[in-house]
Amino acid sequence: MRRRAGDDPVARAIPVLAGVPPEGQLEYIQWVRTLPEGGYVANMPEILGRQDLTQAEMARLGRERLDQLADYLRSRGVRVRELPEGFTAVRLAEPPAAPPAVPEEAPGPEASSR
Repeated sequence: MRRRAGDDPVARAIPVLAGVPPEGQLEYIQWVRTLPEGGYVANMPEILGRQDLTQAEMARLGRERLDQLADYLRSRGVRVRELPEGFTAVRLAEPPAAPPAVPEEAPGPEASSR
């Protein structure tokens, strides 16, 4: 039987985890905790909806809440494989230094038919 979000403190904080077994919840929390720049807050409506917080404050509060939820699951005996040291869920790509040069005057289709 699937648990409802109202019965599950983890799913109340992170609704996408409603009905997910505790092991899956802990794996998700570990993974999402590695997202850069507070990206994990997007799945935490109670924090995301706070208009009184800066992005940095939301990120800090989100990290704290994720840590609390992970501690809660571990205190209930949930165990999963830990992520490797330095694991990052997403690596942001650096944009290219400059776009490739485009010729000033490219010949049109009529030039090739001559």
